Amino acid sequence: MAVPMEAQLQSIFEEVVKTEVIEEAFPGMFMDTPEDERTKLISCLSAFRQFWSNLSQESHEQCVQWIVRFIHSQHSPKRISFLYDCLAMAVETGLLPPRMVCESLLNSDNLEWERTQLWSLTFKLVQKIIGGVDYKAAQVKQYDSGQHTAYKPSPTPYDVKYVQYIIYKIKCLS
Repeated sequence: MAVPMEAQLQSIFEEVVKTEVIEEAFPGMFMDTPEDERTKLISCLSAFRQFWSNLSQESHEQCVQWIVRFIHSQHSPKRISFLYDCLAMAVETGLLPPRMVCESLLNSDNLEWERTQLWSLTFKLVQKIIGGVDYKAAQVKQYDSGQHTAYKPSPTPYDVKYVQYIIYKIKCLS
């Protein structure tokens, strides 16, 4: 019997964020070393890469949305930050498409300004990966400059103002 996608994802991500009871009772008293954090990050990404490669193309968006819901269901800023680091690394390594991740983050029902820590971490992640997003509204125009052909994106004023607004809000919350 095939294991459902959600169960497989939950197994991958809960493995790296699990904590001992004593750690939950005394948050901030027990810290992982940077090497331990890096090892957990690589382990998580490796397991996810294997899962992602076996996933049908049609399920990719649903998978990313589930990951965002899972992250937003966490209450520990440390866990959220770690899981966002996993997402960032998955985007940076080309495993996940940045646009899909940004859209899932920004369209999440759980992204509420009252959860200031989550709000701040989310927009910091968006700021970090937004450079890889290919905007639908940003038209690419080809022009000939004599010697060679170059491409020049021309985003609408709305797109530019929206991105500037997001980055401004991030800086205000930092």
